[in-house]
Amino acid sequence: MLNVTNADAAITSTGGGSGVVDPVDAAGAGLLSLGFSNVESAVVTGTTGVVQGTSGDDAISLSATGQLTVTDLFGNGDSTFDVSGYQALVINALGGNDDVSITASSSFASGLSVLGGDSDNDGDTVNILAAGNNVSVALSSNTVSGVTAGDITLDSVEALAVDATGKLSVDGTAGHDTLQFQASSAANGSVTLVGGNTGVSYTNLGG
Repeated sequence: MLNVTNADAAITSTGGGSGVVDPVDAAGAGLLSLGFSNVESAVVTGTTGVVQGTSGDDAISLSATGQLTVTDLFGNGDSTFDVSGYQALVINALGGNDDVSITASSSFASGLSVLGGDSDNDGDTVNILAAGNNVSVALSSNTVSGVTAGDITLDSVEALAVDATGKLSVDGTAGHDTLQFQASSAANGSVTLVGGNTGVSYTNLGG
């Protein structure tokens, strides 16, 4: 078990229970980095945390209790980070076609940001497990509300998939929008803003 109690820190998983913690001070200056190996779990607390993926295709999972796991293309994902103690969280997926799954929780009052990074035509996907919450998607700002205590902000994410089970609202921009709506059933479908950055699909729509 690794405990990290710095106000702001970036955590990079290198797979196989190994990684690096890069803390910064209140002014943003870097402090002494900490490398770790053969660590199955870590608890981190503070104001803002940054968890980074790899340059390849990653599967990043954030549970309802704030347990975050990064699994790389080769299946290396032996470390789990408890990030529930942070007020704000940044998931920087870096390169590759990444798949980020976020389960609804009451954590991250100051917001959660997902940075997709570079990818090819397949792109990066964020999966939302809403757990019955009513979810709102604002295409103008690429934000998702109703999932965590603060809004989720998407940057360089090509696809958003919402397992709704509650209500879902998708708002366009202040301009003249063309929204393409396709429903495969009463509970499943997609909404796409023509010329937009992120496509929205949904399953198990309730409400």
